[in-house]
This record gives sequence, structure tokens and C-alpha cells, in this order.
Amino acid sequence: MKKYLLYIFILMILASCSHKNRIKQDLSTAWEFHQINDDKTYSANVPGCIHTDLYEHGLIPDPYFRDNESSVQWIGESTWVYTSEFIPDPGLLEKENIELVFEGLDTYAKVFLNDSLITSADNMFRTWKADVKNLLVPGSNILSIVFSPPGEKNAEKAAALPYKLPDNRAFTRKSPYHFGWDWGPEIISCGIWKPVYLNSWEHFRIQNVYVSHPPPSGEGVNINIHLAIEADAAQSVRIKVFDDEKNRRLAFEKHDLEAGINHVTLDYYLENPELWWPNGLGEPKLYTIRISVMDMGWEDEQITTFGIREIELIRDEDEFGESFYFKVNGIAVFMKGANYIPQDNFLPRVNSLRYKKLIKSVVDANMNMLRVWGGGFYENDIFYDLCDRNGILLWQDFMFACNMYPGDDHFLANVKSEAIDNVTRLRNHPCIALWCGNNEIDEGWHNWEWQKQLGYSTKDSIGVWHDYETVFHDILPAVVEKYDPGTIYRPSSPMTGWGKDEAYTQGDVHYWGVWWGEEAFDMYREKTGRFMSEYGFQGMPSMESVLSFTEPQDRYIGSPVMEAHQKHPRGAELIQKYMEREFIVPEKFEDYLYVSQVLQAEGMAEAFLSHRISQPYCMGTLYWQLNDCWPVTSWAGLDYYGKWKALHYHVKRAYAPVMIRVAEKEGSIDVYAVNDHLEDKEVELRLELMDFNGTRIVSKRETIVLPARTNQLIYSMSDKVDDPENTVLFSGLFENDSAVSSSFHYFAPTKDMKLPDPGLTFEIDKTASGLQLTLHTVKHARQIYLEVPGFDGRFDDNFFDMAAGETKTVDYEGSTDVNKMSEKLKIKSIYDTYH
Repeated sequence: MKKYLLYIFILMILASCSHKNRIKQDLSTAWEFHQINDDKTYSANVPGCIHTDLYEHGLIPDPYFRDNESSVQWIGESTWVYTSEFIPDPGLLEKENIELVFEGLDTYAKVFLNDSLITSADNMFRTWKADVKNLLVPGSNILSIVFSPPGEKNAEKAAALPYKLPDNRAFTRKSPYHFGWDWGPEIISCGIWKPVYLNSWEHFRIQNVYVSHPPPSGEGVNINIHLAIEADAAQSVRIKVFDDEKNRRLAFEKHDLEAGINHVTLDYYLENPELWWPNGLGEPKLYTIRISVMDMGWEDEQITTFGIREIELIRDEDEFGESFYFKVNGIAVFMKGANYIPQDNFLPRVNSLRYKKLIKSVVDANMNMLRVWGGGFYENDIFYDLCDRNGILLWQDFMFACNMYPGDDHFLANVKSEAIDNVTRLRNHPCIALWCGNNEIDEGWHNWEWQKQLGYSTKDSIGVWHDYETVFHDILPAVVEKYDPGTIYRPSSPMTGWGKDEAYTQGDVHYWGVWWGEEAFDMYREKTGRFMSEYGFQGMPSMESVLSFTEPQDRYIGSPVMEAHQKHPRGAELIQKYMEREFIVPEKFEDYLYVSQVLQAEGMAEAFLSHRISQPYCMGTLYWQLNDCWPVTSWAGLDYYGKWKALHYHVKRAYAPVMIRVAEKEGSIDVYAVNDHLEDKEVELRLELMDFNGTRIVSKRETIVLPARTNQLIYSMSDKVDDPENTVLFSGLFENDSAVSSSFHYFAPTKDMKLPDPGLTFEIDKTASGLQLTLHTVKHARQIYLEVPGFDGRFDDNFFDMAAGETKTVDYEGSTDVNKMSEKLKIKSIYDTYH
């Protein structure tokens, strides 16, 4: 017994004196850049990109200002060199293994260390590593990177094929949107866009950790920890798993390592686990563990966070076709969200504050899912961390969109490595609900007439489709199955085009009859599929945002600069057409911007509300799009600066967990209520049919119970009224005399309404968190817009209607200065746009 205690004591002493296996040296400082064949050098930011470096030195204008995009095209056609001189840490040089790590190089890059070529990178989405143990020297070392223009590489590869692909950007593994999209500029940048560092180690290191568990049930769950441990020689180690929060060891194992990669699994039993829930259904509980690998004096450790949840995609045959819905922890969940694109064309300047602001806007709008669109990039870790903490599920596309791709051996191996890198990086995030191979390629192949337009022979078509299947039906699902088993994989979104009937009875659908097809907003009621993963309509930015990228002479509809910030070929024309259907088109530029946002928001609300009351037939709505990558007229609800357009406020109301909706149907007005909660809700239903002056025609109040997770019809009335241009139906659900959800239904298009002067007045009061605005109306008001130019904050509600004689309070986050708010506040309603 004494010998055993002595042995334990010695182990404890050795453990307390253990050496860390790794030394990591950041190499993000002291970089310079220059154009090839030009000796003039400038300091560079790493992480960064060539455009932002040039701009910071005053060598180019702001690419986002006015029509400067066209003046910076030469940058993406040039070769650039980045160079750094550094001295390795003495302790690092003593390690047996030293690698140089680039977490992201954009894109074609030859890397030289002390004049030796160590890496030739050709994929923006991969991590690039090189063994530099024998190349580093004490003292000064020179690291140099030569970035070649993607356009030249695309042209070379395209010329080598016997047929054309839809777009040459397919040959380069770089964010597709960098080459331009119908909401984004063509700005082809390059650079060291993610961290770069030296990573040294000896004896062994934890290469990665994967946490899995069976479906949670009963009183506990087995947690399986899968380790990949790299060893430089055969040796014995001890592996421990700790819960530092509760100060206890969870698992322990002795293991004999062989030289190379060793796969080890430990497990422990977790009693009464708290589950990870999506936003609105419960807390997104996260667990953090520390894994330590030790021998008699050396230690390596890694901290990993995970959640316990089960996500299923249910696709069962039914009387309509085939269901398509997600179950989370055994509960069928209606998904409410949007399609997410990158927040900037210059990715390194999206800092943590912008990420936090965006995800807060997502949560505040009652969303529970985002689709990470396949034309962007695999997001930075902070994005997934924030989604984990806030209960936002992710439909994660691989980075392929609207194109066919080559199938040569090098390209396929490159794609496989890209997939492995990103699946292993992201698989522990509980927010990942689904991996999807691509955006709209299956639909494009079968419905967009690529074969005809590109003159494919039968042999060409067979070859191109074979390459497609190799990537999306072989390589990617195999990577997901091996490295993230149990997570759902879909080859493409959607699998059926929106012009076919079966698109609405099975799978997910991208419905573009509204906008592309010029169909009326009413069609959102009819064209409802099982899961609506794309649909949308454009709205313009606010006047304050427009001021940031224009000069006074640019501020009119159709100006060259406004057209440069409208990337859809028919965008301005379609906004005008739809506006003429619904509104009196304003003459003033600022009013036009405002009405375009109202048009977008109210049109899209038809979709949101129709999808929600179609449960359980329809079980998800993800509109296009959440955000912008530069200041532009687009489908986004959040503009480039993070400002809420009218759309995002309407989304917040439409996605509320308890929601009321009024719909016209076959001569009647039907009132529906939705309750997403896991428990019943008792509410008071209030209905008021009135004219715009406030005269009540019909009034009704009653207490009703909304069963948990249901959608139900709660009231019906005739759609016939005596004076449709002067009548409105208010419906609301109230709890403790406070409105939970409300709706205004009209009997005529806004352009035909006899809107009176609402007689708006207001008071402003200071609160603990900011300011509170109290509004009063004398007569009915349509789409009241509150704006405080120059203030960095937002109202908790905006772009809303008010009944005659109504009083409403709105909170403002971001300022506590009552006097400045009073001076700056601007209030507008539809009435003001034509009076």
C-alpha cells in the first residue's frame, strides 16, 4: 500500500512538472506587399487581403463608394507578393516537429521559406501545412507568398476541356460570390485571409477531437470521445477527460501509441443530461470538456465544447407526396429563418462585433435556422460558436453553387481535402443540422437548358453529369458519413425546380415565381411547398445607408451610381412594376426608398404567414436573404451596415412564437393563430372592424386556448364590406392586456385607400436601457417608419400600422439622450409620401 501511494505521489509530482508539447508562434505581424515587377513595398495586414491593404495606403479609392468597383478590376488581374521577415522563438526550434500553418490562403499561392518552395496552394477553403523543421534557421527567416490571378488559371483550365462549363469560376476553389452575383460586386481579391503561425511539437499531440452520443433518452447518455493522436514514435501515454466546471475527472485510459496517427475512443456516462434546444424551445445547453494526453513529463491538451441533441430529417410518404421536416430531440420543429451570405467581400474585416450584432438580430427576429448558402465560404469559428450559444440551427451548404464542375483527379482530390478539413472542424457544433452538397445545381442541370446553350453532345452531357455525381453523390456524402456520421446529407437544394408541380409536394423548394416570374404576392398563398428554402423580393437600403456610398448628384432613381449598386439585370424594373401594383409611386427619392422597403416587407409577409399557417404540410421557411456583403439594393432584410430594413421588422412579427394571421379565401376572411410553444397558451382574441377614422363596425373579444405546437382557424367572416377603401380589420392576441401578436387586414390595395392624415404625436422618456417613444394617432396610419439619422441603435419595433386613436410604446436601444433624440427623430407614414 505504501509503495502504491508513493507511486501515485511520484506521478502527481511529474504531472505538476510536465512540459507542454506544443509551442505556437504567431506570424501575423511584419508583413509587406508589392505588385510583381514593382520594387515599391507597403506594410500589410494579416489576416487581410490586397484590396484593403491598397485602400489603407491610399492607393485605391473605396471600392464600395459610388461606382469605384469598375476602377479596381485591375487588382484581381495582377500578381501580388507578400513577404515577412521573422525570428523563430528559441524554444520552438528545439522541438522535433515544426510546421508552418496557413488557415486560409486566397487562392493561388506559392509559398517560399528562405527561397525554398514549400507549398503551392489552390483552395481558399483549406488549411495548408508544410514541414519546415529543416528550413528554419536561428535568427532571420524570410517567408514569401506569390498570389496569381484566378482569371488566368480559370482560362487555362477551361481551354483544356473539350466542352464549356456554365461559368469558368468553377475551376477555382474560391468563394463563388467574389466573381460577382446578382446582389454582389465583382471584386476578385487575394491574400492571407486567415491566421498564419508556426506550430511545433514533440512526442505526441492531439490532432482532433470528435464527440458523439446516441439519441438521448431516459436518465442518462453515453458520451463518446474520439481522439486522433499523432505520435512521432511508439510510446505509452495516459489520457484523461476533465469537467473543469465541476472539478471532476470524467474518463481515464492508458494507451500504447504507435508512430503516426492513432485513433482512440474514451467514453463516460452523463446522468440527467441537459439537452441543446433551438431558439424558442428551450436553452441551448453546452458542455465543455478538457482532454489531456500525458507521459512521464510531457502533456498536450485540447478543450472541446459540444451539445447533446438529436436531429432528424423526416421524409415519409403521405397523401400529398413526401414530408420534409426536422425533428429536434423528438419534437417536430417548424423552421423559421433565412439564407445567410458572407457579410463582406473583404472577409478579414468582419470582426467579432459584426458577428455578434448579426446573430443578435437573428435571435431577436425569432429565428431558429439559417441556411449557409453554397456560393460563399465555410464560416469562421465564431459564427458557429454564436449559433451554438443562441440555439440557431444551420443548414450548411458545401461551397458549390449554380454551376457544373470539372472532374479531373486533382480537382476531386482537392474537393475531398476541403470537405475533410471543414467537416472535421465543424462537426462538434450542435448547431449543424444538415450538410448539403450544393445550391441549385441539380435544378440548373435539369431546368436551365445548360446543355442546349453550351452545345453539349450526348458524350459531353454524360461526362459532365458523371463529374457532378462523383462530387455530390460519392465524395461529399462519403466524407460526411466517415467524419460526421449521423448528420444528415442532401446532395442539392432543391432537387426539383419551382416550375414543376412535384416541387411543392416533396423535398425543399426554391420558389421564384414572385420576382423572377413576376407573379403577384398572392401566389405565396398557393405556392407553398413542404419546406420553403428560398424565395424573396428586393428592397432598397435606407436613405442613411445610401448617403454612405453616394454623392448628392447620385441620389435619384436610375442614376448610374444607384444602378451600379443594383446587380440584378432587371432589379429596378421589377421593383417599379410591383410598386405600381400596390402603391402610389412616390416622386421623392427618399420616399421611394421607404416605399420599396414596405413593398418588400409586406409582400414577403404574405409568404411567411402563409407558410406558418400551412403547418404541418409546410414545416420550414427560409427566405432569401438575411444580409448583404456590400451596400446594395437586394433581397436582404439587414443591409450591409446591419441596419434593419422594413423586412426584418416584419420577419420578427411573422416569426413570433404566438402569431395571428388573417387570410382571404374563397369569399371569406379567415383568422388563424399559431402557437410554437411546447405548452398551451391562453390568450384573449380581439377583433375590430373599423374605418380609418376609428368608427367601429364590428367588435369582438373572447378568451381562447391555443394548444401547444398547433395552427388553427379561430374566426371567419365575409370579405364583403361597404367601403373597402376606408376599412380595416384589426385582429390581435393579448396576454395580460399586452399584445402578443397583431395584424391589420385591408380590403383594397394601398394605392386605392383613402388614407387620412394620421395626426401622429409622440413623447420620449428615458429608461434603464435606453429611450422609450410613445406614439399617438388620431386617425389610421400605414407603415409608420421611425428613423434617427446618425444614431447607432435601433427601435424594437418599426414599420408598423396603428389604428385610429391608438397609443403605442416603442423602445430604442443605443442612446439615452432625450434631447438629441427629439432633434433627430424622423417619423413617416404612407400618407406622407403623396401629401
